[in-house]
Amino acid sequence: MPATDDRAPTGRALPDLSRRSLLRGAAALGVVGTAGGFGLTACGSGDDGRASDGPGATLTPGGEGLEPSWSLVSMTDTASSVAAGSEARVAFGVAEPSGGLVVDAPAELEFRVVDDGGAEVVGGLAVARHDRGLPRAYYPVRFTPPAAGIYTAYTEVEGTEIEASFQVSDAGDIVVPQAGQAFPATTTPTGGAPGGVDPICTRDPECGLHEVDVATAVGTAPLAILVSTPAFCTAAICGPVLDVLLGAREAAPHVTFVHVEVYASAEEVGEAGPGNATLAPAVDAWKLPYEPCLFLVGSDGTLHRRLDVIFDGDELAEALADLA
Repeated sequence: MPATDDRAPTGRALPDLSRRSLLRGAAALGVVGTAGGFGLTACGSGDDGRASDGPGATLTPGGEGLEPSWSLVSMTDTASSVAAGSEARVAFGVAEPSGGLVVDAPAELEFRVVDDGGAEVVGGLAVARHDRGLPRAYYPVRFTPPAAGIYTAYTEVEGTEIEASFQVSDAGDIVVPQAGQAFPATTTPTGGAPGGVDPICTRDPECGLHEVDVATAVGTAPLAILVSTPAFCTAAICGPVLDVLLGAREAAPHVTFVHVEVYASAEEVGEAGPGNATLAPAVDAWKLPYEPCLFLVGSDGTLHRRLDVIFDGDELAEALADLA
């Protein structure tokens, strides 16, 4: 699609932010690196909210005698969100041959990341499985890419090496708010001032995180601002991460929590589909080409951290503890 947005970074055409489906294709938690797509059906969980890892659980797909054939899946829209020279957070999942995410993924995987010239950027990086409060597991790999380009992450499951490639962009080509920048004081819908967004929350029941307008709250208190649409999320993860956020409020009373819906009109989404529906004004202003996205903003108004696409209770608790 030709670039229709004059904010599109040099050398990469962004789709029109008011006329495209968020988190579709490579950002839909079904990103295909070198691995192929996968299904987004919910998987089972234990009583503690973690993906089940009980006795007899196995990673081996198919019937007896079939060879396992795992794939590594990049869950992050890195081309739009990961900048060279800054710490990157790229979430990966493990998929089976049928394309479905493995429920009982290993408790830890060791990653190495190489650049497009084959040079190792990071090696021997142990990453714990994250899944508290979620129906699927992921591994957040953190490293600092030295330059823009194509990188490949490698890990091993049951003796099989798997890999996924992803893109890193120049810092000047990233249009979404980045850590260290002043967070835009953008007006967001509240019950008393919906700003043309209907409804302001598609969760059932409503989440209750729509009492504060970000425009008036930035710079007054730490903020956790989640952009997600439980009713229309193409990756079926917007609702679970919103629930994770709701569950964290009691342990972080110093933080103001805000939920922002993706689309301006649920009726329009129903009639035209997500790919043709108008974005909510705040989502358009923040230039988000994917969702969910959690912005963690300090009381000084600076964006401290961004958790893209997926996060669990453990990763969220760590981020909130560091927010002041």
